[in-house]
Amino acid sequence: GLYLTNDMTNLLRLPISFKSRLKRRSYRHIVLAVYDKSLGWGALGISRRSTLMYKPMKFPTLSALVQDYQESYRESWHELLAVYCALPFTHNSHSDVPIKWKALRLACEGIDVA
Repeated sequence: GLYLTNDMTNLLRLPISFKSRLKRRSYRHIVLAVYDKSLGWGALGISRRSTLMYKPMKFPTLSALVQDYQESYRESWHELLAVYCALPFTHNSHSDVPIKWKALRLACEGIDVA
C-alpha cells in the first residue's frame, strides 16, 4: 500500500498496528491508514478476514476508523488489546528518516464498543 500510494501526495499515510487475543493466543496486524481532506480516512491492509483489511475512505476521523476496526475484531471473536499509531510516512521514497512505528499506544483492554 505504501508503494502504491507514494505518488499520491494529497494523501496522509500512517501505519496502524493492532494487538489482539483469541483464547490464549496473541495476534498482531498492521494496516496503512490513508487520509484525504475531501474523502476522509480509510485503510489498506491484508487479512484472511475481509473486515480486517480494506476500509473505504469514508471515516470523518481517525478515531472513527479505529473504532470500526475494533468492532470488526469483536465480530471475529478477538479481544483488542492495543492499537499503535505511527508517525506519517514521507512521500520521498529515498528518505533515510527513521520510522517511528509506535508513536502512540492506545490501551483497549476492558473497552467495549458494543
